[in-house]
Amino acid sequence: MNESGIIFFERKFPSANMVLIKDEYPILIDTGFGSDVKETEQLLKEEGVSPKALHLIVNTHYHSDHVGGNFHFQKNYRG
Repeated sequence: MNESGIIFFERKFPSANMVLIKDEYPILIDTGFGSDVKETEQLLKEEGVSPKALHLIVNTHYHSDHVGGNFHFQKNYRG
């Protein structure tokens, strides 16, 4: 199993902060604005998690600064 951990990403206002649960099956909590997806991908990669390896995306609530990147991840990485 991969190294486990909880990584907190503090994003610049107005984008929402994110949490990565780095485990055997990585989980991303919130995806930020759609316009920030490249930065989101880079943050994941810097933690050693490929966006394709995400097992689950969880949204805390339905505001664009929390769910805006969902479509990008679903379209580009859903297997």
